[in-house]
Amino acid sequence: AQVAELRATGAELHIINQKCKIADFEPIKSSETLKILCINPDFVDWEFTTDDYKGIPGLKVIISSSDNISWLDTSYANDHGIQYVALENLTSEYAAVAEYATTIMMSLARQIPLLSHDNFPLDYAHDFVKYQGIDIAGKTAGIIGLGNIGGAITKRCRGLGMNVVYWSRNEKTGNDYEYREIDDLLREADVIFPTLKPNSETRRMLPNDKLGLIKQEAIVVSVVSELVDSSYLAKRVADKKLFGFGFGADPNTFSDYSGNVWAIPDYAWATKNNMRASYDQFIEKTSTSV
Repeated sequence: AQVAELRATGAELHIINQKCKIADFEPIKSSETLKILCINPDFVDWEFTTDDYKGIPGLKVIISSSDNISWLDTSYANDHGIQYVALENLTSEYAAVAEYATTIMMSLARQIPLLSHDNFPLDYAHDFVKYQGIDIAGKTAGIIGLGNIGGAITKRCRGLGMNVVYWSRNEKTGNDYEYREIDDLLREADVIFPTLKPNSETRRMLPNDKLGLIKQEAIVVSVVSELVDSSYLAKRVADKKLFGFGFGADPNTFSDYSGNVWAIPDYAWATKNNMRASYDQFIEKTSTSV
């Protein structure tokens, strides 16, 4: 139905449903026809460069399928009259990502990835101690970045009986969460959620020397790409210096890791409700751009 709505605008529609370099897609390279791109940043690894722009003649508008445009080279767009638009007020996406984050947390707390890596052993008389989980109620969640996604995760952690501490660029008013400096949060929290928007600045905020402050019994859940060094944290789990680590990874890499590591593709946003809401807004913005 949504595809039909979009075609009704008079636009010629092409759909790319896999990760790729956008400029390698032949239909958008072959003519000077005016073009509008809607891009899920996960599908271009959160990067759209000057070379990508140059490979698309007639590009008029780029619409981000999230509320984040930090992955776009906006300076090139500004210099060449290319508009860029982010979706707005995506409460459905914040909810979807927050629920996915808490799902990962619960799975790590019960060591489901470890059980899977070990092919779900059935010798309960001997294995139950090795695979015993930890209780979440009463633990402290540390939110790094109390924005839309961080705030949605916070509400769900509170609903599970967790305490919440947070770091954000500015202390937030109107809540009863306790503010911490980043180093103190990393030392204190039992479950850590980095939820900053990815950009050149935030990707430098959690180097490995800071991640080394995290206690051995803690869990790290990273649902925002490239904010932490995944290899470093996965090795800490393998060395039994971290209880669990969950993050978005390339397809088919789950088996590359050992121990209590959740490494699966970034499906956090992919719920029926969120995809419908996102596409509805994309169609509306496309219609006004045609």
